Amino acid sequence: MPGRQRLERLPIEQLLDNGGFLLSLIGQLCDSFYILDTRGRLHYASQPFRKAPSAINSLTLKKMLRFIDAGDRLTVQQAFRAAIRSRQSVSLEFRGSPEENQHRWYDANIIPVPDEHGEIALVVATAKDITERKRNELDLSHRAFHDALTGLPNRVLFQEHLAQALAHVRRSRQMLAVLYLDIDDFKLINDSMGHHAGDTYLRIMAERIRGCLRQSDSFARMGGDEFTILLSTVDSLESVVLVVKRIFQALQVPWKFENQEFVSTISMGISLYPINSDDAATLLKQSDIALYQVKQKGRNGFKFYAGL
Repeated sequence: MPGRQRLERLPIEQLLDNGGFLLSLIGQLCDSFYILDTRGRLHYASQPFRKAPSAINSLTLKKMLRFIDAGDRLTVQQAFRAAIRSRQSVSLEFRGSPEENQHRWYDANIIPVPDEHGEIALVVATAKDITERKRNELDLSHRAFHDALTGLPNRVLFQEHLAQALAHVRRSRQMLAVLYLDIDDFKLINDSMGHHAGDTYLRIMAERIRGCLRQSDSFARMGGDEFTILLSTVDSLESVVLVVKRIFQALQVPWKFENQEFVSTISMGISLYPINSDDAATLLKQSDIALYQVKQKGRNGFKFYAGL
């Protein structure tokens, strides 16, 4: 394009003096843009960036990085250098700095511009706010792997966590435990008190159990009133029993619904790696079998898998 050729061959001073039309055009195509030299000194900034407390002519790429999330600063620096080195545009995404109260995502392009001798003289960086798109993507991803009612991981995510945990304990020669549980007489709660009461109890139960677990453990809703817990590393059977008893104690506290108090119980089956199996699907099946055996013997209890 003729316009682009003219932009590429103008030195910085001429671009700023005579390139008003081009600068205006760039401003229409993105939320903000900057012109820097190859040493990272800022020569021009679009209006949104003029709100920064520092004077434009004293800003450098290093100083500008404070407006970027700390986890993305190195990525931006590397992209700037890569664009100059490769003489090609580099695209990237980065987050605004939480310290600057931005919490926003940006889609950026870093474009090296040669002078009339073919040497890279300046770099044009453009940024477009994509926060809303990112939020939608994260929301879709969360809904794909989490239960809508309780916010817990779903079956798919739990199986992924279990596979990762098994890979870890195989290397470290440790144990892990899989706990499968369901709510005793949950159908009776729904039938006698309504689904709203059932949903309320599921949320209360999930919150109480979550409070009994470590951050490294995983707690998931498999569907209906069925849940699984992954104790990612355990020292012994006794340590598993301690966690289980803590869960049962937490659920003994009455829960309230429409000015009435209720107590509901759970049944639980437990399988262990490597005692019972070293396979994820088998561990889940074994804990489910142990759960069924608890149900047969009167409910409101737990049992370790010990074969059929």
